[in-house]
Amino acid sequence: MSENATLNVPKDVLEPIVKAHITKAVIEALGINGRTIVESAVEALLTMKVDSQGNRSRYDGRDDKMWIDWAVAEAAQKAAKAAIGEHFKANESAIKKAIVKELGKTGSPLAKSLADSLVTGAAKVLENSWRMNVTFQLEK
Repeated sequence: MSENATLNVPKDVLEPIVKAHITKAVIEALGINGRTIVESAVEALLTMKVDSQGNRSRYDGRDDKMWIDWAVAEAAQKAAKAAIGEHFKANESAIKKAIVKELGKTGSPLAKSLADSLVTGAAKVLENSWRMNVTFQLEK
């Protein structure tokens, strides 16, 4: 009989235990505790340079702000848009009355701006919708 004992341990039980021990040994060997690793990972994420869409650019020079700055600005813009939308919904009738009143004034800057926009828009539509047909007819 052999003096060595053998055990049959399933791989799915043994593997996580071995990985945990290896990870712990590596961290201890580096002299780093788990909290420091998490803190440095979070710091790297928050200070990562991103473009105007919040993504890391593939090209140098396009990443001009830190991710945390972009995320805060993005959240502030969404909150501001929501607040403005709620304010306008709550005061819709008063805003309509104020616009109608302003449009009724002689020489109103709002009326002038509206008229200019309508004329410019109509001109662009007409400008882009012209069609030219050219036909050739050969005489015998």
